[in-house]
Amino acid sequence: MLKYNKLKTIIVMVFIFMAIGNFVFIYLGYKQQSNYHLQLIKKQSEAICENMEQKMLQTENEMNKLIYKYHFSILFTDKDNQLNNELKNFYSKYSSYINNLLILDSANNIYNLYRDQSGAFITDIYQSRTKNQLFKKENTEQNDGHYLLYFPIYENNKLIFNIIIDFNLFNFLSESLTPFLAGKAVWQAVFTENKKLVYTNLSIDSMQINCLDKMNIKDSVCYLMHKIDIDNKGIKYLTVVSVFTLAKNKYMLSYNFMIESFFSKFIFNAFNILLFNFIILLVVVILYLKLLRWRDVQEKTLRESEEAFKQIIELIPIGIIIIDKASKIKTINKAALKILMIDDASDILGTDISHKFLVRKALIVGEDYASAYETDHFLKYEKEGKEVIIYKRDIPLFLKGEEVIVQSYIDVTPLEKSRQREMAANMAKSEFLAKMSHEIRTPMNGIIGMADSLMREPLGVEQAEQVNIIKKSADLLLNIINDILDLSKIEAGKMVLEEIPFKLHEEIKLIAELFAPAAMEKDVLLKYTIDSDIPDKLIGDPFRLRQIIINLIGNSIKFTQEGQIWIKISKVEEYNRNLVLKFVIEDTGIGIPKEKLNHIFQSFTQVDNSTTRKYGGTGLGTSIAKQLVELMHGEISVESPSSISTNPRYPGAVFTFTVELYSDEPNTKSIDNSDITSFNQIKTLIIGENKTEEKQICDTLSLFNVPAESVVFQKSTIDILKKNFKEGPDKYKLIIIRDTPTFDGFKLVSLMNDAKLMDCFKVWMISSNDKVGNYSKSRRTGVDHYLIMPYETSELYNCLCESFEYIHIEDEKLKFKISELNPDLRILVAEDNSINQKVARTLFKNIGYEIEIAQNGLEVLERLGKYKYDIIFMDVMMPEMDGIQATQEIRRNGNHIPIIAMTANIAKEERANALKAGMDDYVTKPVRIDVVKKILIKLFSKEL
Repeated sequence: MLKYNKLKTIIVMVFIFMAIGNFVFIYLGYKQQSNYHLQLIKKQSEAICENMEQKMLQTENEMNKLIYKYHFSILFTDKDNQLNNELKNFYSKYSSYINNLLILDSANNIYNLYRDQSGAFITDIYQSRTKNQLFKKENTEQNDGHYLLYFPIYENNKLIFNIIIDFNLFNFLSESLTPFLAGKAVWQAVFTENKKLVYTNLSIDSMQINCLDKMNIKDSVCYLMHKIDIDNKGIKYLTVVSVFTLAKNKYMLSYNFMIESFFSKFIFNAFNILLFNFIILLVVVILYLKLLRWRDVQEKTLRESEEAFKQIIELIPIGIIIIDKASKIKTINKAALKILMIDDASDILGTDISHKFLVRKALIVGEDYASAYETDHFLKYEKEGKEVIIYKRDIPLFLKGEEVIVQSYIDVTPLEKSRQREMAANMAKSEFLAKMSHEIRTPMNGIIGMADSLMREPLGVEQAEQVNIIKKSADLLLNIINDILDLSKIEAGKMVLEEIPFKLHEEIKLIAELFAPAAMEKDVLLKYTIDSDIPDKLIGDPFRLRQIIINLIGNSIKFTQEGQIWIKISKVEEYNRNLVLKFVIEDTGIGIPKEKLNHIFQSFTQVDNSTTRKYGGTGLGTSIAKQLVELMHGEISVESPSSISTNPRYPGAVFTFTVELYSDEPNTKSIDNSDITSFNQIKTLIIGENKTEEKQICDTLSLFNVPAESVVFQKSTIDILKKNFKEGPDKYKLIIIRDTPTFDGFKLVSLMNDAKLMDCFKVWMISSNDKVGNYSKSRRTGVDHYLIMPYETSELYNCLCESFEYIHIEDEKLKFKISELNPDLRILVAEDNSINQKVARTLFKNIGYEIEIAQNGLEVLERLGKYKYDIIFMDVMMPEMDGIQATQEIRRNGNHIPIIAMTANIAKEERANALKAGMDDYVTKPVRIDVVKKILIKLFSKEL
């Protein structure tokens, strides 16, 4: 209450001082305005007087000029003389206040010039009956508001003429003062030196000036503040009296300015300002008082909230520690003390204990600790033999104006133990599946390999059919194994999708051709349609996309007895080269009951047991398809019946799914390459970090006579490219960026995009550091072609032809060399299983090579010591010395021979271990001819 009383006293004092200040302001403003208007009308009055005197003087001077210029006697002898015209001009110029011009001579002759009522000049010459009295000097006669101005004219020192100007004073004053009249607010009056009113431009009859006695003709200027009675009302005026001379007579000009005309407005405006300031101040004060009351309420609420918050912090079953920027503990609750096994909070308040237990070993890099403020991580804390697993999260915030960090701790020891048990079980499951995969794939490799070999031999019809059954059964068993392993990988979160280029039409056509025999066997029409607005060249995982469609088409083929199966592909959305495609697979099969639709995508589930008995299958196809669709950021659904079914017995089903892919269509660039018709016109710049490594690309391009040079990237490289594009007489047509583990090519692409250079050149990227997503990333950033080391010469050739479409390809093919597989390769295969050895011999024989076999890693090392090989295909799991150990020993000896892992284990960890050991690639059993051939072409292409 005391605080508010003081505040009220202060507010009252502020209002008082504000009122005094405003009144002082009004008074000083009034004085200032009065002085300003006084000086203004003084200058105006003086200017008017000076103007009237000058005008009168000008009239007299012009008449004197005529007197000295002409002989006036000519007026009486010749009416059409020049002097007559000059007098008319003079009369016209001053006609507003000249009534008549008279010229008298000593012989009583009179020349009279005036205007009639129509304004025409009348010249009247006659002889006076009375003798004219001539004045020897300039003289003035006054007669009832008129002045007669006499000008003597001498000839030969003898007075001959008098010129008389009839001057109307009232008209003269009216013309001079009327422009300065502003009603009653500003008006003027002229008095004689006897204070007789001569003229006023205020046309009011009942006006009485009460200050005549204060006017003094002796003073050139005097100021009066007085009242003038107008229409029986006394109006206060500020008057300036100025003295001026006309026709040798002195007059007084009274310049009257109504004080109320400015004072009332000034007071009104000042009052409005005062009132406005008062209202504003009052509003501010009211708002401020309300704000103070609200703050008091808020402070009270905040204090209550703080107390409640403290109680919550103390009682919450989560450990809370608040630390400052220096990692000093400000607050710690009971739960944190218990979790961290601290006995007394006073022992640690104000201390930094983060170095004791708040940093994981996993966070340590070299000798430096990672930040103790890292969020979302787990801590392992041990004290007196007790182990605690803590989930720690840091939240930065401002508390009472200070930047602090709130650390929350949750004891997740039971969850961690459960997670470890689950992880152990998953590892056991993964190891079991990996071992089973290896053990099953090894004999399967033999079965499929031998079946392939037998099918190439001349067999009888029955024998061929038996071998075909073996082959189909082995493929079916392999598909089942693959389905189980795929489902296991997806559930374990280890399924990684590829992002590689492919053509949609080719994939769909391949699937259609794959199922064509089965469809023809059932007399079922299998067709597909792809909307025209879908790009054919895409980036994604074609194998997994094919797997989804094959699983769904396989079901449709299996359950459709008649009618058709229709694959429809359309575009749902496209943005920044991202494509969302919709695949619809409709059939006229047996359909799916509505009550079973929700279970169709569950693992090991089919519509009913009779379906399993009749049609077979594991029920994994749709489940795997759903999981893969979701990995591709899509959705899948099923409906029954389908829209193409016409037979009620076979309502059919519709499977619809969407996937997200990326467009691999060429980038649209405003580059005109129509003048490039030969490879030797493609000036190329290769940018990397090591000129030696870029030499291989230069050598390959030289095969096609493409002029290429390489530079090591520097900060000035971007400026060089800018200058080359704008000013270079020999501009680059192609920029090749090398992407390596130690040089990020995409950072250079980003710099070129910032400099708006990506649209100025054709840009390729050749990477020896390929990662998932690089293909789509390169397309989105404006790269025209993305190649992976090692590449085939034909890959570069095809990219050149696509980038520069006006090259005469037929002519160029005759001149340049394209790489093909080298037939003179010496190949060593490390394989301990005798069946797999035979399969390997058959496989490589079909490609055109005889191979040598090593039983294990030790034998590989022994053979390398005696013979020279071009490549080794190495099994990973072998007795005495496995493939990983053998590869490490080979690399340790400095041998860089290409080593390809060839194993039945498809686990991601196995692949990573093989590549880490120094192997160059990784293929899984059963090994396909096309996979091996592709590796050999990539590594050992020969120029033709």
